Amino acid sequence: MEEESIRLTPMEKDTLKEVSNLGSAKATNTLSAIIGRPVKLTVPYIQLIPIERITSFLGGPHEVLACTPIQIFSQKKAVLIIIFKRKTASALVELMNKQAGRVPKKLEEMDVSTFIELAHILNNAYLNPLANFFDEKFSPENTQIVLDASAIAGQLIGQINSDIKYGLVIGTDFLLPGEKEVEGKFILFIDELGLRALLEALDRRMLVRKGKIF
Repeated sequence: MEEESIRLTPMEKDTLKEVSNLGSAKATNTLSAIIGRPVKLTVPYIQLIPIERITSFLGGPHEVLACTPIQIFSQKKAVLIIIFKRKTASALVELMNKQAGRVPKKLEEMDVSTFIELAHILNNAYLNPLANFFDEKFSPENTQIVLDASAIAGQLIGQINSDIKYGLVIGTDFLLPGEKEVEGKFILFIDELGLRALLEALDRRMLVRKGKIF
């Protein structure tokens, strides 16, 4: 079956968006507690894109990626990538460092440990509602920070799973203290078998949910 035959239905998009908004709510509470100031995250859209069309989503020199391999659906390996504009990533790092009593550093100074900490928080916030919804265990592995997105990200994905064909894009709006609203992106890169397993599980859950996620 050709890759182009896989599409998200409007109901699948709406349900995935609803589950993702649960993740954004958890991430909001956790981040707000860590930095001691209000943060707002919302999910405006869900989009499924074949990998050959997704280069522009990986950004360029102005983006920072957190790249995390994930064991998903019976050991099928996917990759979760979080994309921020460099300015947004730096602002989050500074806020987290200040609240923790550390000397604030910019990402340009390679303070990647704080950004990895942030990626873990957001990974767990988004993955836990999805795992609960599908009654599966999603296991994140070591996160890598990518500062040259266009040059490195595609290669990393291929090394982790050369069969990955799709990116499930979860658009996320971030409203940070003292900043204008900015967009981040979560992209779950997944192979065709994993994607079909995800959509089949999603369709089964939608048949029995009766208007509620859990």
